[in-house]
Amino acid sequence: MQGNVYSISDRLKAFITFFSISFIIALIGLLIIPFISLPADAFALKMYYTCCSINFFYYSMPLLIMALIVFDAVLIISVFSKKIIFASDSIILKNAFATRRLKFDEIKGFSVSHFILYIKTNSKDKKGLSINLLSLNRADNLIQNLENHFVNLDF
Repeated sequence: MQGNVYSISDRLKAFITFFSISFIIALIGLLIIPFISLPADAFALKMYYTCCSINFFYYSMPLLIMALIVFDAVLIISVFSKKIIFASDSIILKNAFATRRLKFDEIKGFSVSHFILYIKTNSKDKKGLSINLLSLNRADNLIQNLENHFVNLDF
């Protein structure tokens, strides 16, 4: 498939990856507190027993921590898989969970509002695309390609 490919900027990928991995490591550390030997006056142990002394918290906190770890892993995967492809006959938005395709004849035009690009369709049956311009590499090239092919609905 030919066309211009736009993805999330490398700086944003590095930022999200670094903080997600740091958060995952901290959460894993919270999960292993009950299984390691710490001094009785350790701050982490006091915090753990203070918040997790009730049975509800004792069982729900590990589930919450596991859910946050899964969320961070999905965030990392979605950052690296998100792409906007401006092909010869369509615009394709790919992410970790879905691929949406709009053919050129289905597109009415586009508009930009608060750093969000909205690609609007001709029919009410098809949903348009919304793209965060701050997170993209070469977002100005994407807007130029759109201006060459479609009507800017802002004017």
